Amino acid sequence: MIYARWPSSGVFRSLPSTPIGSLGLKLVDLVSMICFEMRRGRFQVLLVWASDRIARSVRHFLEVLDELNHLNIEFVSFRENLDTGGPLGRAVVIIIGAIAELERNLIIERVRAGMRRARLEGRHIGRRPLEVDRVAVLQERARGQSLSEIAKTHCISRATVSRLLKQAKETPAPSI
Repeated sequence: MIYARWPSSGVFRSLPSTPIGSLGLKLVDLVSMICFEMRRGRFQVLLVWASDRIARSVRHFLEVLDELNHLNIEFVSFRENLDTGGPLGRAVVIIIGAIAELERNLIIERVRAGMRRARLEGRHIGRRPLEVDRVAVLQERARGQSLSEIAKTHCISRATVSRLLKQAKETPAPSI
């Protein structure tokens, strides 16, 4: 939940007062709404439960913080206990952002290295291919059955049936 302190009353008011999902809003919509209100000078402090609720990436988070700073709006994160009211708070946010970005990049690098090692060891990565009787699917389609009927018979999706039919058209039939 994201809150704003309104200058007229000086109290915290929820934006919105009900959960985001029940209003049909996504986080991006809510952040856009708050950005619109902050540009109008409607509040002085933006308090969030966690800083990851206000932005999708470190870069976007720093852009939001820059805009808040430009509009003289203080940013406070309850969970991380961050307060950008002063220069020290801003420096801490930048350092934490840099460390978070480094951590993300290290995780990506480790995952790629693990996948590379598994591939070299001959292990299969990802989902196993479906075992479908391709000849039976083609024969049933030739008999005039619909994609849905074929999919139900073989316990596969209509998309898989379509893909099998398309592959059969693209590859020439072997001559005997």
